[in-house]
Order: sequence, then C-alpha cells, then structure tokens
Amino acid sequence: MVIPLKNRWPALLLALCLTGCTESKITRANFDKIEIGMKQSEVEAILGKPEYSYQGVVSWSTNHSKSVISIVLDDRGCVADKNVENL
Repeated sequence: MVIPLKNRWPALLLALCLTGCTESKITRANFDKIEIGMKQSEVEAILGKPEYSYQGVVSWSTNHSKSVISIVLDDRGCVADKNVENL
C-alpha cells in the first residue's frame, strides 16, 4: 500500500522536529560535574562521545563550535585539566 505524499508530511515534520530538538549535553552543569582524575569513560558518560580527540586533548562543542568543552588527559587517560569557552 502506498501512502500519498500529502498524507506523509505530518510524520516527516514530526521526525525533523524530534531530531532537531534534542537537548545538548554541552552545558555548564555537566562541565561542573567533571572532576580532575576522572576516567575518559566517566566524562563520556556525562558529555557523550567527543567530537575531537588529538594527543591527549578531547573536546565537545555546540552552537556551531561557539561553545567548547576541552579536557586534557594524562598518560593514564584521566582528566588532568578542563576548560570551557563561551558556555
């Protein structure tokens, strides 16, 4: 059975709204939960998978990269330092 396009637009609109309305994990409250010594996996449980990772620095961003959380990891993969910009 084929559903005419005019009957599918509400479902398509709903799907677009739901994908665009997800709440970001990149918040001041979540940044404040991150503590020196935490494992990277613990940070990812709070912020999700990082968008960027290079030589011990992992970062997450939102708002077209205007807000950024960066974490510096030590040689054990634990938080050594944390930084935030425009959050």
